[in-house]
Amino acid sequence: MDVRWSAVEALRRLQGKAGAWDVAGHLAGRLAHPNADVRCVALEALKEVVTEECVPAVVRCLMDLDGYVRQLAVETLKGARALVAPHVPVVLALLTESNVARQAAVEVLKSLGPEAGGLLTDVVAFLASPDVYVRRASVEVLRSLGSGAGPSLQPVAEFLRHPEAPVRRVAVEVIRNMGPEAVLKEIGAVVGGLRDDDPAVVLAVLEILRELRLAAGPYLAAVAACLEHADCYVRRGALEVLRG
Repeated sequence: MDVRWSAVEALRRLQGKAGAWDVAGHLAGRLAHPNADVRCVALEALKEVVTEECVPAVVRCLMDLDGYVRQLAVETLKGARALVAPHVPVVLALLTESNVARQAAVEVLKSLGPEAGGLLTDVVAFLASPDVYVRRASVEVLRSLGSGAGPSLQPVAEFLRHPEAPVRRVAVEVIRNMGPEAVLKEIGAVVGGLRDDDPAVVLAVLEILRELRLAAGPYLAAVAACLEHADCYVRRGALEVLRG
């Protein structure tokens, strides 16, 4: 093992020198080695010399059974965000894999930011997954983008009309985390959530309105109507919004 790590140090010293980048392909080929230690050493070295051609092999390591291999793969991809962006669909596909692969993929996606082409729209599509863990993973990614996720708010708002209440709850949670500017772009759809059959959805919408101080004007009647809701928590939430 010491010999392998010595090789890593030697490769690091080659960084920036003529021919150093040719090493990347050789290292990527070692990512399928049956020995986890070899895979770890290859990933550690790739951090310094990774190329776009190597990215698919590193992404596959996010599904590795060895936790340290997965960790190194995440670190390698985070350090090469510009190279990973074209491979976002492959990383997104891991959201439907095992829990460990899903979490590794989430960590990589969170590091990419909204500038990654197609990331927002593609992640939103997972909000309707029948798998609760997939939905949670997509929420975590969208939450990490914050207000930068504004462009995807419209497709998220469409999930407020989804036939399943858990999906509608997820949609409201995502909308709330996108920031005031993004919410105001689709405020009509958001306020429509006050008529939802699920008290949890109504409460979440009331909380958004309270934070934005939007109880007056065209939203006053909709909020006031919640004072007669069958759920006592909804009634209390509406009162808090009206009090400002």
